[in-house]
Amino acid sequence: YPDLLALLVLLADETAFRERFRGTPLRRSGRAGLRRNVCIALGNVGDAGAFAGLADALRNDVSPIVRGAAAWAVREIGRRTGAAEAIRLL
Repeated sequence: YPDLLALLVLLADETAFRERFRGTPLRRSGRAGLRRNVCIALGNVGDAGAFAGLADALRNDVSPIVRGAAAWAVREIGRRTGAAEAIRLL
């Protein structure tokens, strides 16, 4: 299984994305599409350890698709774990 948190960080940078996935089918979905999918996967995993990476995506990503997925993931993890930190992030 991929390290989702490491992938979320890598995908924060368009240049790093292009270099890492050059010549692979993942380039088709684009950086934003792949980062959105990572956010959704993290929300489905439900680990509160993902809050920092998701908060960064929520606050700093240029793509509204990524920010929306990060917000969903934070809410989902907060719902599953009862983590009060989720409320502060949103």
